[in-house]
Amino acid sequence: AMEKLVDDGLVRCIGLSNFSHKEVTHICNIARIKPTINEIELHPFLAQKKFVAWCASMGVTCLAYGPLGGPNAYLPNDLLPHPTVTKVAQEAGKTNGQILVKWSVQRGVPVLVKTGTASRLKENLWGMMDYKLTDEQMAALDSLENGKRFVTVPVRRREGSMIEMQRGRCWTED
Repeated sequence: AMEKLVDDGLVRCIGLSNFSHKEVTHICNIARIKPTINEIELHPFLAQKKFVAWCASMGVTCLAYGPLGGPNAYLPNDLLPHPTVTKVAQEAGKTNGQILVKWSVQRGVPVLVKTGTASRLKENLWGMMDYKLTDEQMAALDSLENGKRFVTVPVRRREGSMIEMQRGRCWTED
């Protein structure tokens, strides 16, 4: 159905959302028109470096949603005010939000920034290309990886194999 939309000129490309390693592999193996995007939760707590690199090798770009972390009913946002993020922001003369967005962009991962106000969107994206985080700053943010997910994705079963999305990973070893 999605391939027909491309054929008919109604869309330019096909995207996925929250697809795991196994699911991306399956789609790429059967699709005539391969997906170009897989939208997944990505931020310094949930960098998913192995999965992002693997998707890139398959020609699929990961698009980060939740790059600032995000509160929900059960998990407060402890990423945005994290002391390491604050330290890097102070060093760079930027806001914590700007630093978290820049971390994703600088590692080659486009971001989907959600906000309820235009002023906050402008603040988070203003001057994005005018500076670069140092290797030390990137390493400090990379060190925050702990597998924490802010967005709950239900556990799915395929062919008897559990896909480990409930623990913040989209990669399966089987």
